[in-house]
Amino acid sequence: MVHFLLKVYNMACQHKFYSYLQLQRLTDFEPEIIIIGTFNPELPKDNYSEWFYGRTDNNYFWDLLPKMFGDEGLRNRAHTDWKKYCKRKKIALPDLLSGINDADFTNEAHIKVLSKYTDSDLATRFKDQIPNQVIPLLQTYSSIKSVYLTTTNNSQFWEGLWRPLENYCFQSGIWCRKLMTPSKGARFFMTKNSGISMLDFIYNDWLSKWNYNR
Repeated sequence: MVHFLLKVYNMACQHKFYSYLQLQRLTDFEPEIIIIGTFNPELPKDNYSEWFYGRTDNNYFWDLLPKMFGDEGLRNRAHTDWKKYCKRKKIALPDLLSGINDADFTNEAHIKVLSKYTDSDLATRFKDQIPNQVIPLLQTYSSIKSVYLTTTNNSQFWEGLWRPLENYCFQSGIWCRKLMTPSKGARFFMTKNSGISMLDFIYNDWLSKWNYNR
């Protein structure tokens, strides 16, 4: 009850899948891979995502992840199938932020910013973001062999969250790489008239960084 009152008082925007961020629901497998995103806000109300990377009209994640294992894409499948696949492949999907305290859910300007789902806006339009503590997850699960980040935003804010995690991985012998964003924002990194699909462009980047020796 105290937590609820505090949230209303601060008008905070919590991660839509907050209960998954610290891997509390991984009761039946030990993760070997974690793939880290940035933030999936519980607001706006039209955020139709049913799980991580679930806004599939603008994201190829559920095509790409199975492709890394030579499997058929899951983008058009139910989120329950995504969860089963991650369990089978021992993959967990935390994010870098668990909430934004100064995102006021009564402020239309804030709702508009959140509805863009852009990493640059999340970093610059708010001042009180709440980091998800990822390093303790690595310390808890010695089974983790590979860590990936799925953003190509190199702003000081995101790098400030990512670099300590990256340094910890290198010091601990954990494979750690930053992957091309699986969203359609990848188009900004493509050469014009390259003759390659966006999916294949992203896939080639992931191929060059994936740990196949885990």
